[in-house]
Formats: sequence, C-alpha cells, structure tokens
Amino acid sequence: MFSNLPEYMFENVVKNTVFVFRYMPKLMISSQIEELIVFCITFLRNSEYIKNQGLKQKLVTLLSSGVYPVYHRGKGILGEALTSDQFATDNLLHSLMKYYIEIEQGVYYTERYGIRYEIFQIFRCIWTNPIYKQHLEQESKVNTDFFVRYVNLLLNDATYLLDECLGKFPKIHDLQQELRLENLGALTEEQKKEKLDELEKLEGQTKSYMMLANETIGMMKVFTETLSEAFTMPEVVKRLADMLDYNLNTLVGENSRNLKVDNPEKYDFNPKALLAQIVDIFINLGKRRSFVEAVASDGRSYKPSNFDNAARILERYGLISKDSLAS
Repeated sequence: MFSNLPEYMFENVVKNTVFVFRYMPKLMISSQIEELIVFCITFLRNSEYIKNQGLKQKLVTLLSSGVYPVYHRGKGILGEALTSDQFATDNLLHSLMKYYIEIEQGVYYTERYGIRYEIFQIFRCIWTNPIYKQHLEQESKVNTDFFVRYVNLLLNDATYLLDECLGKFPKIHDLQQELRLENLGALTEEQKKEKLDELEKLEGQTKSYMMLANETIGMMKVFTETLSEAFTMPEVVKRLADMLDYNLNTLVGENSRNLKVDNPEKYDFNPKALLAQIVDIFINLGKRRSFVEAVASDGRSYKPSNFDNAARILERYGLISKDSLAS
C-alpha cells in the first residue's frame, strides 16, 4: 500500500513541517510532534522503503530543524521529545548512525557532509540523556561491525575535512600577501583579478569545510568521553591515533606558522579551540594502553615535542587545566 503512494505526499509532509517549525512553531501540538518523530525515525531505520535519496535526506533535515533553538526556545520544538520519548530513545541513535553510513554511497560528497552536519546537530541535542550513551556503548559491543563502519567513516570525514581546510590556509596566506596594498603595484589588472578570484574560491571552500570539520572533531570528543574503550578497539585505534598525530603536528609543529591568515574567524577557524578539542580526545583515550602505543608507533607525525608545544599554548590561553596536563 505504501509503495503505491506518490512521492510528493511524503515530500509535502516534510517541507510543510519544516516551514511550520521555523515560522509558526506554536501551531504544533504534542500529538503531532509524537507522530512526526515516529514518521521520521521509522523511515530512517527502514530506509529501504524509500528509494529516492533526496526524500530520505529531508527526514534528517526535518529532525535537525526541530532541534534548532533559534526557531523555538530551549532545544527546539522537537528537542524535549527526542530526549525523553520512549520510541525515540529506543531507535533514534541507531537510525542516525545507519543513515550516516548509508549516505556514503549514492550521495554527492558535498551533500553528504551537509547531511552529516545536520545529524551532528541532533546528536548534540539528545546527548544530555544518558540512555543514548548507553545505546552507543551497546552498539559497540553487540553490533560491532556496524559500529566500526560508523567510526571509520567518522575518521574518514575528520581526516579529509581537516586536510582540505588546513591545507588551503598556506595558499590563502600567500594570496593575501600578494594582494596587500604595497604589493599590488607589481601586478597587472588581469593578474590581480585572477588572484582575487582564486582567493574568493579558496575562502568559500575553506569556510564550508572548516565548519564541518569543527563539528566532526566535536562529535569525536563527545563520543570518546563516553566510550574510550570502543574507540581503542584494534579495528580503529591505529587510524584514529595517526589522524590525531597528523593534525596535532599540523597545528603546533614547525610548519604551523603557515596557517596564519588574516581574519581567521571569517573561515570559522579558531586554531586554539580546535587544538583544545584534539588534545581533549588524546586525554579521553590516554589511559588506554593500546591508544598510547598506537600514538607512539606513528612514524610519520608523532613527535614528543608536539605535546609540549600544545600544552604550553593551551595553558597560556587557559584552555586546559593543570590536572589535565599532568595526565
């Protein structure tokens, strides 16, 4: 029966509800909210019922719109229900992880990161309920292959996004230097236009990727606080350690000066805050022997001096406590 319904019926439900969430949230009553939660989670968890990827993406957009506090006080119009409703607490986490994995295939990569950003917003909202942390731990122990696939994709995203962002800053820095007033005399109008166009393109790409990179690292910090054991399993610990070593070296190593650009906030780039989050992940996992060994065995990026530099920077700006440094 469901397969014979036209797709526009499904799409109309989502589009109209997103509009109501944003502009007329007071129209929603509790029974409608419960129905919407069941609607979204059911078809995310059983996504084979919907062949159109665009329609499935809209389910995530609907849920993320419902947790934006800017549209409704507190956790958004769906936040409280997603945090406390029995159906949501039983099924939402697995459904979002499943769709995070599913969109790796068949979705253009720029759309993929946008959807995953929306998934992170939902995670942030619901994480105040300890039951979701218990469900994540359960996934790691009972549904290990599924969990490892999810973590590996999370690592892929963090590696790619940070590499794209941090790798563009040296070029942005060089272009900004070339376009300074005192250097413009050496350029023709055509050269100036080419460099301005290139700078604008790089700035747009970097800002988009940086926003997603911040969210991805932020979620890794949240998850590793809860599940240090799961994130140091043999299937993931080496890749995670290598990724952290590489980015720590980029942020505080000998070439870190190449990251300096004018108005870094323009790109959502706060190097001290990013460094603090990466160091927090090291601290979260630092009591696990397998992680320590994986970090130290990285022959490409591991340098003891990087940890000294990071500690000095974070302590100077009050971004880490002495107790954390001691650990």
